[in-house]
Amino acid sequence: MSQFHKVLAPWPRYTRWVWLLCALLAAGAIVVAVDAYRLGAQAAADQEHLAQLHKLAKPKVQPKLSRSELEEQKRWASLRAEKAFDWYPVFVALERSSEADIELLEFEPDKAGRRIVLRGEARNTEALRDYLERLSVQNAFAEVYLAHEKTKLRDGFVTLSFEIRARISTP
Repeated sequence: MSQFHKVLAPWPRYTRWVWLLCALLAAGAIVVAVDAYRLGAQAAADQEHLAQLHKLAKPKVQPKLSRSELEEQKRWASLRAEKAFDWYPVFVALERSSEADIELLEFEPDKAGRRIVLRGEARNTEALRDYLERLSVQNAFAEVYLAHEKTKLRDGFVTLSFEIRARISTP
């Protein structure tokens, strides 16, 4: 048989089955390799996530601060609270409530307790009552009440010395 004759001769039946089996095995190997690569990448991501969780689970070691450092931190916290406090609504409410017969002498806020103490003098009882009513209707204050009232002689005039307390209701 010549070379050309062998090329033109049909393949035996079992040869096709062998090639088909080889192709199926190659395809299966590719599928298994892709799946193994995907599982390996997922395992690496899981390991990284586990390492992050371990870092988060460890308690952070806080250095022990000295007394002066603690005092400094308290002062900074106090300064931050002072800066963050919104004074504008309080001052607007006091300005809207003011009248000529009332002299406000002291303004004592307690920012932490959200309270305020106002001390001053009034010309008469009606002026003081009107001032209390005006303060009560302001949105910046709640629970406004007269804590102390005393008659006082000043420069030949009789005035009422008072102390008003209220809760600051601004956010």
